[in-house]
Amino acid sequence: MDSIYPGNAYVSPDVQDGKNRRELTDVLGFREDFICVVQAKALAVLTARDQGSGTRAANVTKDIKKGMRQLAGALTNIRNGSDIFPHEESTPLTLPGRDSSLAHAIVVLSEMYTFVDWKAVAAEVATASENEFRRALFHVLDIQEFASLANNCKDVAETFSNRLFQRWCFIK
Repeated sequence: MDSIYPGNAYVSPDVQDGKNRRELTDVLGFREDFICVVQAKALAVLTARDQGSGTRAANVTKDIKKGMRQLAGALTNIRNGSDIFPHEESTPLTLPGRDSSLAHAIVVLSEMYTFVDWKAVAAEVATASENEFRRALFHVLDIQEFASLANNCKDVAETFSNRLFQRWCFIK
């Protein structure tokens, strides 16, 4: 993400939650006209290798849904103007356009496991993306596709966003 949002990519940024702070998301990247939040669920797939295909598919599906809920919550905090901090730092970030910029919310998996009901996942992605308050497009990608996309869009957040938008239109 740092190659796409140079100087504006943060691993495990925190959000103020009452008197305490907690992790907002796994990765946050932004510029004035784009926001990207990422939730990694790659390890969850790797730990499921010894399970049967039905159990594994159910666990991966559960992790995708959990990641999407976490991203929805992160976007709610961003849109509401909650203070967001780089991990273990005391000065909050300034997120330009936090209330209006297009956002991408990405769940990253280690692989696109064959036995998952991907049509159901696509329907959930489309439904989550319809929330007008969040103004975000939700995505589920494997780590290889995510890395390839990021590597081909270095220093060009607009290209990254446009490619995600095209991918989202195809999934929808």
